[in-house]
Order: sequence, then C-alpha cells, then structure tokens
Amino acid sequence: MSPSDVANQLLYDELLTFLQTAFDVDEFRKLLKSWYGRGFVSKLPGPVASVEEFFGSAVDNLRYHNHIDGELFDRLLNERPKHPDAIQGLRRLWDGDGGGGGGDDDERNPSRSRRRQLAYRATNGVIETHFYKKRDEFMDFIGRALVLSDYAREEHKNIRMLSTFMADTVETELLRKIFSRGRPATDQGLQICLANPHSKFAEARAKAMGKAALAKKSGNNPPKSKFKSPVDESKEGLIKIIEALCPTLSWDEIAEYSKYDHNKLTDKAREKGAGHNIEIRFYDTILAGPLWFFGDLLVMGRISAINSALNLPWSLIVNDVDYSGDLYDMLSKEFDQVWAGASQEQVP
Repeated sequence: MSPSDVANQLLYDELLTFLQTAFDVDEFRKLLKSWYGRGFVSKLPGPVASVEEFFGSAVDNLRYHNHIDGELFDRLLNERPKHPDAIQGLRRLWDGDGGGGGGDDDERNPSRSRRRQLAYRATNGVIETHFYKKRDEFMDFIGRALVLSDYAREEHKNIRMLSTFMADTVETELLRKIFSRGRPATDQGLQICLANPHSKFAEARAKAMGKAALAKKSGNNPPKSKFKSPVDESKEGLIKIIEALCPTLSWDEIAEYSKYDHNKLTDKAREKGAGHNIEIRFYDTILAGPLWFFGDLLVMGRISAINSALNLPWSLIVNDVDYSGDLYDMLSKEFDQVWAGASQEQVP
C-alpha cells in the first residue's frame, strides 16, 4: 500500500467512525438526499442490512474516484457545529492525503484548489450533463452550477452569458441570483450577448422555439403567423432581464415597458443594470448553443432546427487550471470572439 493509499484508508475509517457517532441513519439519509439534489454526492446508498453497511456505503458515495471533496468538512461543520475538533481532525487528514486540498499554491489560492477538485471528478472537463424533463429540474441544474461556482470562494464572479433571446430558458428569480454573483461596477461587469433580432439566425431560432412550444401544447404544427417574431422574443428576454434587476417592479411598469420598441427597451435594461455594470451586445453570427460562464464554470446548451435549447442536453464544464486549451478554454475563446464582433445596436 502506498502512503497515499494508507492516508486515504485512514481518512475513510475516521470519517466512517465520526458519521456513525454524530448521526443516526434516518437523519443522515435525509441529509444525503439534500446533498445529492445539490450535486454534492455521486449517488445515494441502496438498501443495506446494517447500520455499519449504510454508513460504509454513504462514505463510498461521498467520494468521486476515491476522492473526497474538501468542502465536505464545511458542510459537516454546518450540520454539527458542536464537533469542531473532530471535523478539523478529519480535514487535517484530508489535507495530507493528496486529495486536492494540500500544497502551498492551493493554500494561498483556495479557488484554484477548488477547481482542481472539480476537474478531478470531471470527464474531459464535463462534470455533469442534464437531460431536460421538467423546468424545475433544469432550474435545479443551473442552481447546482451556481453553488459549485460559489465554492471557488470568489466573492464576485465574471458572469458572461451568450444566448439567443434569454426568453424561455431561465426563470426571473434564478436570473436575479446569477446577476447577484456578478462583479460590481468597479470591476469587469456582466457581459450579456444576445442575437440581433433582425438577423436571419434570430428569425430561424424564433421559428424553432415557436414550433417546440406549440408542438408541446397541441402536437400540431400551426401556421407560421402564430409564431412570435424574433423582435418579440428578444423583447421578452430584455423584460426578463429588467425584472431580474428590479425585484420591486410593478405590473404596470412591465406593461409599459412591453410597449417600448426594441432599442428603447435595450436602453432601459442598460439603465437598470448600471449598478451591476451590465453590458448588452447583439451578435449576427450563428451559434451552436448558449454559453453561460459563472467564473470558472460554464453551463453549455445546444440548439436544433426544431427545438428550444431548453429541451436539449446541457453540460456543466469546469476550467482545468492545470491544462491550457481544454474544453472550457476553447468555448471561452468562442465567447470572446462573438463578443468582439457584436454590436450595441441592432440594425434591421
């Protein structure tokens, strides 16, 4: 057994002992379900014959490829604040086992350490792929991405969002949470890049979204005239951005904004977003799908000719700090290129 294997086994044994002492089975099962829903554990324990087997299975499921996430100890301390010494002892074992928490560089830069842990559990940079079933599940998926980005311990993040209209993919409340994590006006702000509603690409996407929405309701293919125009789709997205920035906005104000033309509504969104240093641009190119960057995590969507991006798989991708040119880096460069070519105005 190598020294790291011995350390891993010691941590495993000590963690198993602590959990059996500090929690009963039903209580910890509920806690695991909560952690599973937030993406903290790989799976839930199945039926077991004894308490020992349950906790043994639980510890196995706290590990990804024999790797225990360093944030586990913060979560345990939150649940058991009366056991700080025992939990700190577990953390010291983890720091010494090569599990991603040690090393002078990582101690000076906990954000870098966290990204290393995420990259360790990822496959080719992809931590998780979400297949849409219900809107609530999609919102939970985006919520998990925000939670994981928070664990990078950066107070504010560089938020970059590349989408078509942002009309149907994300709820206003979740968009508000995303904006709250953006860097303040004194630093690099929030970059939102949307399709020019007068472009051929925007027209094609509006038709695809209309077909998907109407087919979901009736299974039919109604006349083209019943689809929303790309300008209307874009205005809907801009109003959603304004609502996310202004929690106290009244229905009368929303109704009034809906009467604005597209340029005036864009100016209003920029005005409301001044405190977040929001910059909105419009692109004319063709995209493969939405790209939402939350610091060093990326949520990537896909599009098709007959569907909304919401109904297609989404991937959660981490920036591997030890590798230049990974999937995150490639898509980050794509965003920067689209952003550089985008305009603040929409020309018919």
